[in-house]
Amino acid sequence: MAHKIAIGLVCVLYALHIMSAVCEVSEQEGVGEDNATEDEDYEDFFKPVTCYFANSTVGPLRPPNCTVVCTNNTAWWNDTKSDGGHCYSEYRPEKRTHSREIYNCTIGVCGNGTCIANHTYADCW
Repeated sequence: MAHKIAIGLVCVLYALHIMSAVCEVSEQEGVGEDNATEDEDYEDFFKPVTCYFANSTVGPLRPPNCTVVCTNNTAWWNDTKSDGGHCYSEYRPEKRTHSREIYNCTIGVCGNGTCIANHTYADCW
């Protein structure tokens, strides 16, 4: 008989524990968005990042100022490559409106925040 009472008591305590946990969760759901959880605070860091390069036969090229605009759907920032990255030194705005048109562009290497032309050419689009 004592064994049955002990099992009954454990079941009642377990049920009370489950009920208190469920009540705490439902109370937290009613809280305003000002009290955001840690999961929501870090959610934006894991979104895909998109950076805007010019396409070419030698790979992605940075603009003449060697700064690429990047976004992850919540924030924008400039990604600057000071030295060593490929860039295009010639900007032709009339060609940028037709993104699928291939044209000959002058390429160079980023140095000190500017594109230094090395007198080589590539097909750009």
